Amino acid sequence: QYALVHATVPGAARHLEPWQAVWFKANVAGNLIFAPPGSREADIAGASAERRVRRAANDWDIQVVATNGEQSDSFNFAGVTPDGRAANAALESPPVLSRYLDLYFTGVNGTGRLATDYRSPAASRLVWELTVETDVVDRPVILKTPNLASVPKELDVVLEDVDGGGKRT
Repeated sequence: QYALVHATVPGAARHLEPWQAVWFKANVAGNLIFAPPGSREADIAGASAERRVRRAANDWDIQVVATNGEQSDSFNFAGVTPDGRAANAALESPPVLSRYLDLYFTGVNGTGRLATDYRSPAASRLVWELTVETDVVDRPVILKTPNLASVPKELDVVLEDVDGGGKRT
């Protein structure tokens, strides 16, 4: 299972766990510098307090988790934010390994492999398409949305299986 480590992304871990593998994605050349062991966790002043504040109707997200009881993919967020949460609006899903379970959003143009898909508010309905892939064929996959508390009450959340024809609200 992958876990995003980031100083400000909601739901992300703030530090690397010891003895765990790490995958880095860099969009530009640069130097990767690690803080020495025992130093403070990555955190921007005020970020922790900001995460505890209830967000506005135009600033919400939904976490979607895929699990088969053995593997899981839990860092997947779709949502709305006034600025499109520019820096974190479309974080790519990491590459898969063998015996994988991968949930990703395809983005506005339908061709992405995104772990996060944040969009600007819209007057009409918003739709996020997601895909679940696995090479584990003997285990059923279950999708969960652990916390819908940030979704405004006037909105309905519907999960539709376009291949299987089912809907869940």
